[in-house]
Amino acid sequence: PQFFYFGIPFATQVFTQDFFDVIDALPAGANVLIFFEASVEYFEMEGGFGGTAVMNHLYSKDVNFVVTSFSPNGALVFPKFFDQPNWMLPKWGETGYGDDYVYLGMIPGGQSPQALQALAEQGLDLFPVDNWGTDIKTMPIYQQGLNHITRFDLIITAAQGQNVMNFLVIPFNMPWVAAGSPMIRFYPHILKGFISNIRSIGEYDG
Repeated sequence: PQFFYFGIPFATQVFTQDFFDVIDALPAGANVLIFFEASVEYFEMEGGFGGTAVMNHLYSKDVNFVVTSFSPNGALVFPKFFDQPNWMLPKWGETGYGDDYVYLGMIPGGQSPQALQALAEQGLDLFPVDNWGTDIKTMPIYQQGLNHITRFDLIITAAQGQNVMNFLVIPFNMPWVAAGSPMIRFYPHILKGFISNIRSIGEYDG
């Protein structure tokens, strides 16, 4: 049999292209902070595909990225990425995890001003261990000196992002891209790129 690839039958939306371009412009060695709050429902319906595409894109750029969550949803759902068939990153326990990326688990207190301020001022020093109990200080990524929010080159939010915008993005003038419909109202004056639904996920991955 013969198979023919037709591609996406519609134009890529500008905010999807902007999201892709921001990631694609990151230099090797850049540091990215990801807040992952997606629910199980969102992950199973569309978020898993989009998140996998974005993080594989990050990994292909040879950047370092740190993932954390403020909600139990994020802490429950993020490990599910490791079971995605097109997940190309090293998994927890494999050689490579802790070198280029780490999942820190959940920060208690939700996206409260106090929790965000602590993260801004301490960075990785806020976390003694990762989500699976491994000492952060034993990981090569810790040696990047990510002990303040300004040591990161980009913030990505998945699902929730308004408090991150109010207490991290605006005060520290941080570049920011987001996934999640409510955030589009801040594009393009604060938000530098945006993906929201299955169409924009298909555009990104296509």
